[in-house]
Amino acid sequence: MKNILTTLLLFITVIAFSQQNLPPEIKGNWMTAHDSIEWRYSFQPKFAVFDSKFWDYKSIVRQGNEYRIHVVNGIENEQLIINIIDSSTLLIALEEENPILCTNRKAQKPDFRNYDTQAFEEPLLVDDSATVTGFIEDYDPELFTTTGSINYTSALTGLEDHAITKFEIEPDGRFHVKFRMFSPQSIYLIIKGSTYTKIFIKPGEKVMICLNKLLHEVTLDRSKWNDINDWQINHYMGSTGLLSEELILLEAFYNNLDPSNLKSVNKDLMPQLTYLNWSKQLYTHEIHVMDSLFNTMNTSAKARQIMKVSIEWNLLQDLLGMPVAGSEIRTIPLRQQYLNNLPALNTNSELNLLSDSYMSYINYLEFLYNDQVLGGFFLDRNMEYMNYFSNNITDTTDLRKITEWKASNISLNWPELMDTLSKDSFQYDSLLVEKYNNYFNPVVDMLKYWLLCDQKFKNRLALKEMDNALEKFNSDLTGQLYCMYKLRKFQEIKALDKELMDWANRRITHPVLINYLIEKNEDLVALNHKHDTYNVDSHIIDSIACDKNSDVFFQQIMKKFEGKIVYIDFWADWCSPCRAEFEPAAKLKKEFEGKDIVFLNFGLGCRKKLWSDMIRVKQITGYHYWLNKDQSKILDQKFGINTIPHFVLVDKKGNIVDSNAPKPSSNGKIREKLEELLK
Repeated sequence: MKNILTTLLLFITVIAFSQQNLPPEIKGNWMTAHDSIEWRYSFQPKFAVFDSKFWDYKSIVRQGNEYRIHVVNGIENEQLIINIIDSSTLLIALEEENPILCTNRKAQKPDFRNYDTQAFEEPLLVDDSATVTGFIEDYDPELFTTTGSINYTSALTGLEDHAITKFEIEPDGRFHVKFRMFSPQSIYLIIKGSTYTKIFIKPGEKVMICLNKLLHEVTLDRSKWNDINDWQINHYMGSTGLLSEELILLEAFYNNLDPSNLKSVNKDLMPQLTYLNWSKQLYTHEIHVMDSLFNTMNTSAKARQIMKVSIEWNLLQDLLGMPVAGSEIRTIPLRQQYLNNLPALNTNSELNLLSDSYMSYINYLEFLYNDQVLGGFFLDRNMEYMNYFSNNITDTTDLRKITEWKASNISLNWPELMDTLSKDSFQYDSLLVEKYNNYFNPVVDMLKYWLLCDQKFKNRLALKEMDNALEKFNSDLTGQLYCMYKLRKFQEIKALDKELMDWANRRITHPVLINYLIEKNEDLVALNHKHDTYNVDSHIIDSIACDKNSDVFFQQIMKKFEGKIVYIDFWADWCSPCRAEFEPAAKLKKEFEGKDIVFLNFGLGCRKKLWSDMIRVKQITGYHYWLNKDQSKILDQKFGINTIPHFVLVDKKGNIVDSNAPKPSSNGKIREKLEELLK
């Protein structure tokens, strides 16, 4: 009887200490105490996190100084045993496992070298997916946005297409997003108004991230970012979690260093060969500083690899981009001596994909081939342009200009000319620019006839350029990625035709690259067949009568919409930033549906068929007017349009209230203006 009473009393005692609320001493994020960088557990009011999973509480029971927490994840059950040592230390164990001493304080100088001693090995280019799961601690839907996104620059889509995968944030702050990846790289987790932070992840991997309660502080007061950084806010769990932690800390330390007083030099006034030597000297110094930092921080093999590859490609990207980077001189013709002394890197290594700067380098290669006299394609391409225009235009003045240009340039020996001006001085660079402009400006002037060029001619130029790139790089990874970059630019407008696809099947040999290209082409063909008619809310006007020297046609169009706010979009089918605004514009239209707002679109510098096909395939609603060359010029001048897309806002009285209005994706700025005009 006594034993029964004792057992009953103990049972009553346990029940008395059972609770559903999480003890405040346990709440928070807990790392292994021996180095305090590996995030192992998180206990939040509505869920727990460990083993890169979310767990729901089933019961929380206190027995003396010990807490037993029963958690479930679907059909999985776990029992956690927690002893509170002090305010910053817990002893945590899964049932039947050895306890782990954990702390809620991050080490200021952690040791990463023993976590992963293996460097990355090829192959790295694959087609797979990755998953990011996470939560915002102390999430407040009134303070934070309810959506976020994963952004990254894909090795296949190039610089102009940033892969964006959006996700919803649940009321308790949790989120989950899965996205396609092709190589290990840094991606960006973006929660507008709160954070823009990095995660390093490999295809096929899953990473758990916590944005701790400090994010609440910096979201309330942006000035606190001066004293708080991502290292203090972010916790990562998973196979590459520690690498993400390490890279954020490493970059923070590196960015706070002043590697050399060389950086204070005014590089805009440097002659090109001086710039080349200065850049190499700065690079050598930064590598030395980085090596010292690696040793001081006990850096892992993978982090060393990523940082070194990034610095190497940063240098080459800067050297190729020098002609357009300075404020004093634009489009400097690079000397052969400059090109001969560019650093030689392994352009066939997939390890290059670890650096975002590698794709920037490929982007600058296009500039080198298409805008540099010694790039290998520039001179031939310009002669092809002028020959084509001379056979396809009728304007006698322009035909005479083309004849004069060909006569003066057909025997021009640029390498010899540049050798003559071989002295490395800013004045000689200026003289080269003058001669370059005398040569190239007439070509630029004739590009007003670009819309006359048929697809066969454009294909021929593209194929010559890609053959040239493959020859220069012996058909290696860099050459093939360059060709993918060019072909994907074609695909931004429409599916590749048979000639281009046949070439790609012969010359693009990496299976991931060619399979992706074929897939995207099939998607475009299917999309074209899917939308064989315009959206019912699309109004197409492909011809406007007007005096070529007057904007009366514009005034007549605006009269049709008197009494309504008009939001005007100047765009072109070939313009990727223009196309990037289609989705935000569609959301804006839906948001203001039924209001006195007209969405007016002008096709600027478009071929009529490609313009109308884009409206049909993308199902772009609103009023669409196609502008001919004269009309485009008139409105260019009227609104000072230097780049597209360009947006204009007109009030209900027909007054232009903003000739350079915010774009649809401008984080609410255009919404504020529209709502103000509707009052």
